[in-house]
Amino acid sequence: MKSGSSLTVLPYSIDHLKTFFAHVAGTTVEAVSEKTHRVFFEGYFQDPGVDAKTIVVEWEYVDHDYLEDFAAYYVRCFEDYERKCARLHFFNISFSEEDFRSLLGGDETKMAVKQLQDGYLGFIVTKPLPHAFVGRTCLKTYTDDGGRRQYMNVRTCEATLFGIKLSVKSLAFQEQDQVVSACATSALWSALHATSVLFQHSLPSPVEITRQAAEHSPVRSRVFPHTDGLQVEQMAFAIRRVGLEPLYVQGDQPPDFVLTPRVLRSSVYAYSSLKIPVILITALFDPTGKHIGNHACTITGFSLPSGAGATGHETRLLSDRIDKLYVHDDQVGPFARMVLVDGAVPFHLTTSWGLPRMPGVKAVPFSLLIPLYNKIRIPFSNVLKLITGLDKGLSSFRGIQGNPLKLDQEQPVWDVRLTSINEFKNSLSAAPHLTADQQRALRLLDLPRFMWRATASTSKGVQIDVLIDATDIDHGRFVRAFFVAETPLRQMLAGFQSTPNGALLSSGLQPEVLQILYDLLVFLRKLHTPLAP
Repeated sequence: MKSGSSLTVLPYSIDHLKTFFAHVAGTTVEAVSEKTHRVFFEGYFQDPGVDAKTIVVEWEYVDHDYLEDFAAYYVRCFEDYERKCARLHFFNISFSEEDFRSLLGGDETKMAVKQLQDGYLGFIVTKPLPHAFVGRTCLKTYTDDGGRRQYMNVRTCEATLFGIKLSVKSLAFQEQDQVVSACATSALWSALHATSVLFQHSLPSPVEITRQAAEHSPVRSRVFPHTDGLQVEQMAFAIRRVGLEPLYVQGDQPPDFVLTPRVLRSSVYAYSSLKIPVILITALFDPTGKHIGNHACTITGFSLPSGAGATGHETRLLSDRIDKLYVHDDQVGPFARMVLVDGAVPFHLTTSWGLPRMPGVKAVPFSLLIPLYNKIRIPFSNVLKLITGLDKGLSSFRGIQGNPLKLDQEQPVWDVRLTSINEFKNSLSAAPHLTADQQRALRLLDLPRFMWRATASTSKGVQIDVLIDATDIDHGRFVRAFFVAETPLRQMLAGFQSTPNGALLSSGLQPEVLQILYDLLVFLRKLHTPLAP
């Protein structure tokens, strides 16, 4: 296939792609066809929003991550493995090799550099390995479908193709190399690609991640070749090695303690909103119910359709609407779809894992691992508990006979997410519920770098807006700002804020009413400054 030239241009087809993979990897087209990645790429490149038309092959490509793997293991093998990779660039415009070579010579009469950039779909590094040949891959996301698909963790991935600078919004992906890594390593590698930009830390290669994870934890076999998967404790240690703190969210649904649909949806939404990738750890089951093994992948986005979302909860969350997750699954492909199957026992997600030989594999989620900046101390679970208490208390006042406070009877939907000071202040110009004076005061307010923001909205707009210091301690006064649209409610809450517990206990109110009022007081006493009526 290679003709001695440093580049090849050919029209895209799945047959050309399979032949190329087989040629570089030193395997057969039949073996490539059996891989799940072939199934994924075939569907991806023919998607109407992608529509690949041309491939540019960059031969003799030196990839940093593969070079680290090569130096750690393959260079010492008796078999003479290649040191260099090849890189494929994909475009949704048609052009010939002659057109491209003319462009390299500065002639833009047949094709301009801007056309090349506008039609760029991303690249796949192909490693010279017979089985795990899908190397560092950065491909354009699927279309957002009118805002339904939300890819929260993408960033600008740049590539230089023979001196021509190209870029695509994506997140790095690669297939698990069972010699120097496992699926957990690949998931960590993709996640750290995102956090290295967000939190400015070093980016280790897969072989470095495996070494760091195994450094202070026992393993069942030798580190290289890496035949065992990483334990959660080892993954957590690898996160700490880059200066971040791992947050482990464990399942809470007995008897198997898998993640509940609400915990999964709300946690993914809350942390992804700040572009923090969430690592999903699942148990895989074949169609007969047999446990295949555990698997880790990196959540890169989700589908958030309009509508009411999941029901059955007193407090309504915007994240309840999530019906699909998009993940970097090293055994499937980038931005692979997983559908949440509500009502199933146990709750699970669909997956393309095992295709084409084993359709119908189920992924049961049992934990999340989230790499956080060390100053993000208050977890989402604590914030959700506080907001749930507030919402429950406010709902009780809506139900008072005769509605003496004239409160809006529509139950609000809460948008609870992690945000930053810059993101929050930039959003104020598009906050119609705030007056000019309120916007000005919030812009001038001294705030921490990371905050939780909880906004309750109805069809009339934003009714409540809460800002919580994510860097504080849980028993401190961490509510930095509290907006209430309805004046009577605001006046009532201001009065409750100064009410001592003894006054409530001696009031003769029913125990269930006292509990509601106490939940409100817990929230109000978290306010950094007194609430003005």
